[in-house]
Amino acid sequence: MGESQVDLGAFEDIPFLSELPPTEREHLLTLAKVVRFEPGQVVIEREQPARAMFVVTQGTARVDVGGRYHDLKRGALLGEMGLLSSKPRMRTVTAQDGFEALEIETDDFDAFLRENPGVAIAMLKIIAERLREVEERLDAWMGVYVA
Repeated sequence: MGESQVDLGAFEDIPFLSELPPTEREHLLTLAKVVRFEPGQVVIEREQPARAMFVVTQGTARVDVGGRYHDLKRGALLGEMGLLSSKPRMRTVTAQDGFEALEIETDDFDAFLRENPGVAIAMLKIIAERLREVEERLDAWMGVYVA
């Protein structure tokens, strides 16, 4: 894994970051570092403690969801659920093709979110959308029609 410091202007077009108020985006990016992973390298390992979240900037991250795979691309968040819940990681995430991300660590993520409500709101929207996708998959699996 390689890493380097973040150029604040280089990532403004990433969906998650572009939704943030400028001052909160800048604050978040001051906590970030660019990390690169080789194809097949583990980014997040199941059962490990959560210490950071990632914003995908290039390539693809593959999430193993019980033998089914979900690919995440530019702008996607990885690892935010573990930071929010303070529980071990639930899924393994593996780098695919030329994977690069912003790694964001903070000693007190709760305090960071209280000071930066725009980040919390943007994360909440992403989590709500993921929950909706899970509900739709469960409904389809159970044969429930949703209008």
